[in-house]
Amino acid sequence: MSAATPAPGRPRVICHMIASVDGRILTGGWPLSDEGRRQYEQVHESYQAQGWLCGRVTMEEHFAQRVRPDADVAIEHQGAPREDFLAPGEHESFAFAVDSSGRLAWNSNDIDGDHVVAILSERVSDEYLAFLRQRGV
Repeated sequence: MSAATPAPGRPRVICHMIASVDGRILTGGWPLSDEGRRQYEQVHESYQAQGWLCGRVTMEEHFAQRVRPDADVAIEHQGAPREDFLAPGEHESFAFAVDSSGRLAWNSNDIDGDHVVAILSERVSDEYLAFLRQRGV
């Protein structure tokens, strides 16, 4: 089996990203041309990925409709561990949002046809989990 072909049942992870020399991740001030963006998206599409992942800051900047107030984020779960939530339906592609504190407030469970999956810590409140479930996230 080649390095390019994952073992059956195992995902292949490709890190495809743009990085600045100083390590900043917000692209607002970057001198990225339309051609540079086109090339980035062309390479992205060539991977035929079933999902992609961004951290909270990138999701907040580009995809989440809003963020939760600090007071709501500060409420932490103190009870027993909870079960994972799997949104109903069949989904072909996914947008994974790493949001350990539960700051992102999604209006929808979809980003350009990709189903949103929130990766959270155990400390997020039951209220936040109910909020996500209501939206199918």
